[in-house]
Amino acid sequence: MEAAAAAAAAAETPRHDRTRHDHPNNSRDQRTHSSSIHSSALSMFQSIRGFLSRHRRAIGVTTVVASAAYLATQYVSSKIKEVQERAMGERTAKENLRRRFEQNQQDCTFTLLALFPSLAEQVSHELDVEGITADLQRKKAPSKAAEGDEAGSMISGMSEVAGDGNGRSKAELWNDLKILSITRTLTLIYCLVLLTVLTRVQLNIIGRGTYVASVVSLWSPVLNNEVRIEEEDGDERTDLERDYLSFSWWLIHNGWKGLSAKVKTAVEELIGGMSLKEELSLAQFDLIISRIRAIVEKESFLQFLLPLTPGEEAQVLQQFTDRDGSCDADGAEGIILPSLPLRHLIDETHDFLSSPDAVIVINQLLNAGVHTLIENMAAAIYPSEPSVDNTDILQRRVRLASMLPVITREAKRIEQAKEYAREMEAGSDGLVRFSAIVYSSYDKGRLAAADGLNGYSEEN
Repeated sequence: MEAAAAAAAAAETPRHDRTRHDHPNNSRDQRTHSSSIHSSALSMFQSIRGFLSRHRRAIGVTTVVASAAYLATQYVSSKIKEVQERAMGERTAKENLRRRFEQNQQDCTFTLLALFPSLAEQVSHELDVEGITADLQRKKAPSKAAEGDEAGSMISGMSEVAGDGNGRSKAELWNDLKILSITRTLTLIYCLVLLTVLTRVQLNIIGRGTYVASVVSLWSPVLNNEVRIEEEDGDERTDLERDYLSFSWWLIHNGWKGLSAKVKTAVEELIGGMSLKEELSLAQFDLIISRIRAIVEKESFLQFLLPLTPGEEAQVLQQFTDRDGSCDADGAEGIILPSLPLRHLIDETHDFLSSPDAVIVINQLLNAGVHTLIENMAAAIYPSEPSVDNTDILQRRVRLASMLPVITREAKRIEQAKEYAREMEAGSDGLVRFSAIVYSSYDKGRLAAADGLNGYSEEN
């Protein structure tokens, strides 16, 4: 066993010695490898540093350009977003303005249809065509009716209303019937036109004030104290609007009388001496109406639309206020004076109604109203014809006496207002534009701080 152990030791000794002999070589290899890596890294860093040193200026320029490009991109993006948001806000505001304006025009139509029957009733009562018809019915000779006299047939077809002739002859009654029939119909057309324009001006001024107040409220952080709106809030504003709208009372209860007298004078001048047996075509009758209009429209309608003196204004305000009155500029007691905001609204209404735009719109509405009258008369006189616009129909002649019952029936249709108001509005493209002018004509300089507001009304 000792020999075996000695052999084993002899065998292990060379291996151990070999291991000890190889260890220094391995250390040297590791040091060499590490040194090589370090040298390579140092060489790489030196190369990079040399590269940066050599291209220092180009790299600096590139960095500045890249930074500027990045900042510019961010700036442009923010501006594009701002423009998009602003455009969206403008579209919303324009749509809101358009919707409010259209709703306001519908309110004007409803108000017109509500107010006009009261005016029409007064006109029909004052120009009592039915009363004269009843008097002629009682005076009509049975023999004439039996002979089929055309005038007698016309009278028999009209409504009977109690009344007497007040000692007038039959010829006088016929002349009165002729004058009053045409006068009433034309007066109703005039009144419907003037009430339409007055209502549009008043309600668009009020609607504009409401819209401006809503915009100012929305933009209050921007506007701050730079914009001052004259309209009052709450109950005070309601009172102001009530007093302002009450001025339509003048046309409805007073102004129409002067207008009717003016129309009657013109009718008497052009038709008073015309025989009922005279034959006229509808084209000729249309021409006569044009001549009547030329006389009536020589002067402004403003005196019929609104009160023009302090006394007349006080008369209107007295109808709708329970105030005891105040002192006027001369110190006279008992005269109700408009407040300063109301004075401003009245003066602005005067300006609009006396403007060239209003004159054009009134003329367009009158043209449309008369055109509707002639069309309806043609359809009533020649019911079997396929088209009332046929030139041949308008040139056919009929007795003036045969036209009178048709004119009277048309007066009843005008009293209902709806058909004629619709046709007038359709025949006047200037009415909507005029309404838009009123709605958008607030002192826009006072709203300059409202960014973009100035363009809304002009584009609508």
